[in-house]
Amino acid sequence: MQDADRAGGDDQDIGLSPGERNVTAISRADRSARHVVCTLGEGSYLLGIAGLVNSLVRAGFAGEIIIGYRGALPRWLDPFRRDGDDTSFQITPDVLVRMVIVEGGWHLNNAKAHFIADVAERHAAEADLIYYLDSDIVVTHPWPIFAEWAMRGVVLVHDIADSNMSPHHAYRYAWRDLAVANGYDCREVTGYFNGGCIGFSRRDLRFVLTWRALMDAAGRTGIDMTTMKDAGGRLEFARRDQDVLNAAVMATDTPLALLGYEAMGQYPWINTIIPHAINFRKPWQRNYIFDALRGFPANRTHLAYWRFVDGPTWPFTPAEIASKKRQLAVARFISLLHVRSFRDL
Repeated sequence: MQDADRAGGDDQDIGLSPGERNVTAISRADRSARHVVCTLGEGSYLLGIAGLVNSLVRAGFAGEIIIGYRGALPRWLDPFRRDGDDTSFQITPDVLVRMVIVEGGWHLNNAKAHFIADVAERHAAEADLIYYLDSDIVVTHPWPIFAEWAMRGVVLVHDIADSNMSPHHAYRYAWRDLAVANGYDCREVTGYFNGGCIGFSRRDLRFVLTWRALMDAAGRTGIDMTTMKDAGGRLEFARRDQDVLNAAVMATDTPLALLGYEAMGQYPWINTIIPHAINFRKPWQRNYIFDALRGFPANRTHLAYWRFVDGPTWPFTPAEIASKKRQLAVARFISLLHVRSFRDL
């Protein structure tokens, strides 16, 4: 690889660190494969997607980012608009964003399986691998690593809740009943997986198709798919798309490539690769000083988001970004003196 790069004499690598040159070289070598990232958002969540897009660009991703949305197009896409085209936006020479309207009355989170399957079957039918990432995630490590994992199996991340869920957990009986009633055999699985990251190669498309079929089946049983969560109904399906995702893991025989919840920044200091701002209000909505005074610091998942809002897309003005970073600095100082444990709630 290095010999080929020297022979090519590519001046575009001048000024890159050795690590960045490595990512660039791997991305070029993989250019023949078609990679797609998709996500969903509406309203203020589209501000989160801008951070995701920027992080993918910096990670060396080359391909299409397909955004399923409702409502108005985000203004941060305006500088990248193609003439007469309201659906495609050329962010960099290597990264194209496509906007796809999501129809239907289900909560956007519950439309996830249908959207990912639709991307694979219609919007990116030639894609070799597809990742779905939530709108409150950013990518902090080189893209070729993610691509390699997806070629080995369906990439999933353990959720911080029930991460070591037993194969004999009480919820699994309802999930197994749902799967068996719809013609699927089930395997034993340990762990419970977050719905914010799903990566797969075309070989393993049947995993997403099974997830979609089980979402439809769950809807037919009377589960209200217009809500994201419902702790007052059946506990086995309180988390809707995520619970049915875990049923799909049981109902398929696809190989898995699993990551621990530390990958999403839900554990101190180690192995954070896709920081997922799960807790509290989202980074673009949160008052960090107020939260710090209450004893809740800005964790690394929130800090990571603000690293990726200054280009190539700009969801905020430079002044707004500078103001938020000053707020974060003050909040972090307060948190050195005053932190509350979640056990205190």
